[in-house]
Amino acid sequence: MKPERRKAVEYTSLLTPRERDIAALVVLGMSNKQIGRQLGIRHQTVRNQLVNVFRKTSVRKRTQLAVKLFLSPKFRPKFPLSTLCQCAEFQTV
Repeated sequence: MKPERRKAVEYTSLLTPRERDIAALVVLGMSNKQIGRQLGIRHQTVRNQLVNVFRKTSVRKRTQLAVKLFLSPKFRPKFPLSTLCQCAEFQTV
């Protein structure tokens, strides 16, 4: 299926569970290193997974991904985003 024809397809159904986790953290504005620390994986692995996410969702930038998924009615990560916002990396000094 060509990317331009995927408009009717729910993007999140195309993603693996790990890709959904990474995408959810991108929506929060986390860097690859922060995502890697949060999920216990290397930041290079995060980058590789994001390449797949970008391809599957037909985007080129993190911001485009965040907007597309945030506006998607079926985008529900397996963990509550509010709990992640309370982690030390998001605390203001």
